[in-house]
Amino acid sequence: AGSAGAIAFQKVREALKERRIAFEEIGRLETAKNSTVLVAGAGADSETIADLKHSMRLNLPIEPESLLIQHVSWRDKKIVLAYGADPLGLAYALYDLAERITWPGAGTFPFSAIHDIRERPAVRDRSLSIYTMQQTYFEDRLFDETYWSKYLDNLVRNRFNNFSLLFAYESSGYLAPPYPWFFDLPEFPEVKAVGVTKEQQQHYTSSLNRVVQMAHERGLKFTLGIWDHIYDGHSS
Repeated sequence: AGSAGAIAFQKVREALKERRIAFEEIGRLETAKNSTVLVAGAGADSETIADLKHSMRLNLPIEPESLLIQHVSWRDKKIVLAYGADPLGLAYALYDLAERITWPGAGTFPFSAIHDIRERPAVRDRSLSIYTMQQTYFEDRLFDETYWSKYLDNLVRNRFNNFSLLFAYESSGYLAPPYPWFFDLPEFPEVKAVGVTKEQQQHYTSSLNRVVQMAHERGLKFTLGIWDHIYDGHSS
C-alpha cells in the first residue's frame, strides 16, 4: 500500500494490542483461520481487492485521497474492508479504524464501533502552516524526531494533505534569510549567520531533510516558504 498505509496500519496493530486482542497477519484471504478478517489495501490492483470487488460487486472510490470502510461477507467470514483510492486515502481509513477499535469496552467485539463509511475530499488542498518565530522553540521541535512523528501522524489522522513550514515571519532576524543557517553561498560570501558553524549548518540541513522525508512517508506534501529575506531591525 505504500509507506503512508504501512505507517497507518501500525496504529491498527497498536490499537489491537492495547485491547489485548490476539491477531495474525496473512497475505491471502484464503489462508485466514479466524471468522473475522480485516482487509486493507490501496488501489484496485491487488488480487484480494480485485476478487472482493468482483464477487461482492463493490463500488470502490476512485477520487484521489478517497476512502471506503465497509462490512462484507465472504464465504463463512466477516470482512471489514479498509480501502483507499491511493495510499493517503487508505491511511485516513486506517487511522479511523485504529481509533474506533479502542472505543468499545473490554470483552466487546473489537470492530463493533466501526460502521460503513465512504468519503472523498470536499477541498483539494488541506494544509496547515507553522512559523519559525522563536529560535529556541523552533529548534526544540526541528531536532526532535519523536515530536515530528506524532505531529505528522496527527495531520494525517485529521485529513490534512499538506504541511507548510514558513521561515522568517516576525522572527526578529532569525532565519531572515534562512540560507546561511543551512549552507554557505559562494556567490555571496558576505551573507553569514553570526555564530552559526559548519556543524550547525549540517545539523539544520539534515534535520529539515528528515522532516520532509517523514512528511512524504506519510503521504503528505511538504511546502517550504520564505516570508522575509531582509530584516531591517523593526517589527514587520
